[in-house]
Amino acid sequence: MNKIKFFIYGQGRSGSNLLRTLLNSHPQIHCDNELFNPVRLSQKSKINRFFINTFPINYIHNMQKRADAEIYGFKLFHFHHKNSGSIVKKLYRQGWKVIHIERNNILKQTFSGIIGTQTQKYIRRDDASSPDQIYHIECEQVINVLKFRKKLLAAEYKVLSGIGNYCSVIYEDDLSDQKNWNETTDRIFQFIGIEPVVVKSSILITDPRPDNERIENFDEIIRCLNETGYSKVVVDYYKYL
Repeated sequence: MNKIKFFIYGQGRSGSNLLRTLLNSHPQIHCDNELFNPVRLSQKSKINRFFINTFPINYIHNMQKRADAEIYGFKLFHFHHKNSGSIVKKLYRQGWKVIHIERNNILKQTFSGIIGTQTQKYIRRDDASSPDQIYHIECEQVINVLKFRKKLLAAEYKVLSGIGNYCSVIYEDDLSDQKNWNETTDRIFQFIGIEPVVVKSSILITDPRPDNERIENFDEIIRCLNETGYSKVVVDYYKYL
């Protein structure tokens, strides 16, 4: 258990899948997906779910042993476990490296999350065609998800304030442009204490179309947000496109 270990902490639709595949480019690393994802856990038996939820640290250690990798990592989303804050702090005290991932464009992230929930498609690889479906999203749903994501982000930073050191990754600065991938991962590799390698990923942007082309009532949503106190979210949306 003294091997190098880390976890990616944050929210979905922030580039965490891309980051995970980039880190897995390193021959020494095995980075699991979301260990506490409710859909993933629903496929397990009732007694296994009880064990995982009751003894999350033991479950993480078991997954680390099963991976049998020199360097082990996994993804942890704050809302996937009721005691995620305690899990982060305990793992940190045990020597785990924390990589916090965040997306500045919270409205873009919100659209991506809602559409992902509708389609149940969260990853597109380089051999997959671009989606052509048109979506309708209620403004009330957008506002509710925005509130939820802001609440999550505040909770994440509260947890992070209680630990000494973590590596921050911002999607727009570090991952959205492929030219930045190696610089970003070099920084992460240095943070966790290993030699860097050239990284690659077969993951593409799930839907490369502009939101005003894939969301039929996009203008209505923007107008609604401006009229209900979310004008800064709209400003940030265009700022970080």
